[in-house]
Amino acid sequence: AGRILNLQHQTLMEVYSMLDLEALGRAAALVDQSDMVYLYGRGESLLALNYFAADLRRIGKISKSEPLDGFNRIFHYENRKNMTQCAVLLSQFANNRMLIQNFRDLKAQNIPIIMIHGNPENILLKQAAVSICFHNGETNSKFGSFSSRVVKQYILDVLYAMIFSLHYEKNVEHVHRYAETVDQWNRYVHGI
Repeated sequence: AGRILNLQHQTLMEVYSMLDLEALGRAAALVDQSDMVYLYGRGESLLALNYFAADLRRIGKISKSEPLDGFNRIFHYENRKNMTQCAVLLSQFANNRMLIQNFRDLKAQNIPIIMIHGNPENILLKQAAVSICFHNGETNSKFGSFSSRVVKQYILDVLYAMIFSLHYEKNVEHVHRYAETVDQWNRYVHGI
């Protein structure tokens, strides 16, 4: 248990020291200005994005998380042309075929893309509206993804905190209303 704690602490300190706060600030502004936020990832990246989507919903932001593969790849952006949109792509290596194709589809629809990735050599970086690169030295052949999981969640948590702080008072109200709604729903479900 102590080794895992040390690994996670070391990982957080490393990513904190290399974090591009300016890029995160631009990403926060882009999400804040968007009516709809699409979130794309695979595996553990998608899990982290699902937590991020839940956070965004707490402050009234419409978001939709999608896996980067499968039948759900059919996009319906044309139905939302009257909405300001952006997308967040989260990937360790950012080099799989589906990610590249989704990136191209989003670009074709003029949807700004925030790339959060661990691959500073990726060919798509210059085309992204915002690129947030992390490095944690993990490879595909590893026992577990402790470092990358901690890094991805930390970056998304910092991004959410920056978004929240842009309209702090309003977002505090959103969170209180969200909590009241959940409480009412729980009372209804449990018959209280």
